[in-house]
Amino acid sequence: MGTKTVVIVGAGTGIGFHTAERFGKAGFHVMLTARNRGRLEQLSSDLQEKGIDASHMVMDAASEPAVKRVADTLKEQETEVEAVLFNAVGGTPEVPSQLSTSIVMQDLQVSIGGMLHVFQHLRPLFTDQAAFLVTGGAFSLEPYAPFASLSLNKAAQRNLTRSLHDEMKEHGLFVGTITIAGMVKEGTFFAPDKIADAIYSFYEKRPAFETIYKEQSA
Repeated sequence: MGTKTVVIVGAGTGIGFHTAERFGKAGFHVMLTARNRGRLEQLSSDLQEKGIDASHMVMDAASEPAVKRVADTLKEQETEVEAVLFNAVGGTPEVPSQLSTSIVMQDLQVSIGGMLHVFQHLRPLFTDQAAFLVTGGAFSLEPYAPFASLSLNKAAQRNLTRSLHDEMKEHGLFVGTITIAGMVKEGTFFAPDKIADAIYSFYEKRPAFETIYKEQSA
């Protein structure tokens, strides 16, 4: 394991994988976490084939006991966490007039409960230069009715990120969000590898609590 570790929460084949690859190329050990064991095993294998030091642990961010188990394991391994990308979010497609409160709360348990679980349990492992990054989305700024729950969840994540940023800056810990103002799609400005580059740049530069990743007008 390398001297610095990035933890990817909610690792998938898109932004999560490419961000892991980008940090891995910069010399980080990559720890992938998600609920799906088979997908994690494949992603870890794909990264290792690229020469990246990668491992994985199954974790449901919405479950505090599950997050604590992962944090305890990392502590036993004397892992020093340099960066976290919180890439998990709840968002059941539905218009607001048809949304049940139980679905809204279930989604928030992933987006907000999970974010708090991960931050609070991993914080003792953070290095002096650690950064806690959150994948944001345009729905946090402009809600979209057919995805009302996702819009609520992204807005709540943005709000919580700002609160954590303001609280933690005096402790030397950076908390920030990269708001992706477009549809993630291969072969476009919003390709996941390009977004991963932007996330790594945000990690390095830390200009403010938020950066908005968008195409510039001509």
